Amino acid sequence: MTLQNDFIPPNSWLELNPVHNYLADDLPPLSGRLETIFIRLQRQIENALPAALFDKDGDGPVTLWKGEALECHLKDWREADACRENVDANQPASKDRAGIYVFAACVPNNGGNQPFYVGISRNLCTRLRQHLRGKSHNDSSLLYAMIRGEPVSEAGVRKSRKDVSMTDHYADNVRAWLKSQRVALLPIACPVERYLLELYAAIRLQTGKWNAFETH
Repeated sequence: MTLQNDFIPPNSWLELNPVHNYLADDLPPLSGRLETIFIRLQRQIENALPAALFDKDGDGPVTLWKGEALECHLKDWREADACRENVDANQPASKDRAGIYVFAACVPNNGGNQPFYVGISRNLCTRLRQHLRGKSHNDSSLLYAMIRGEPVSEAGVRKSRKDVSMTDHYADNVRAWLKSQRVALLPIACPVERYLLELYAAIRLQTGKWNAFETH
């Protein structure tokens, strides 16, 4: 197809617009900003919740966010001045929240939680349930990657075929192991900060075993 000589693109195509109302002049020094939120995330990881909490029948986002477990998990976050601006005022407590989550393994030797996967979502509780219950490589991208034995980017998951079973005995064992681990959450309202923090946290936490950032 040949571009017509008289074709003129609309001026609106090249207008400068803030990304999600995130003005360039308002952009804080990212290294400091991301590190501040990352430190808060590390505290959440230290007090990570059982992943099975997000697999209970009948407990949807409404119940989970109002529950004692998440209230205690997010107590420090709610009180922290550094993260107060991240409260999503447009999301009432009756709905799911956007933010970042970290799967961490229980490590008996040092008594800590070892992060092995970082993810972000506009609906944290819903996404975690998908990881634990999903039967497709789209819903359970982490489970799919673990069954395959190699990290798969989100773009790669979307293009993947059903080259591995998500329902056989081995998959059930991997799923059961994933449910026995722990999860940390941190609500983050700004989509720009969510995307940047996902990469930043994956680098800092060294979760490259299961996190991949390949594009199309």
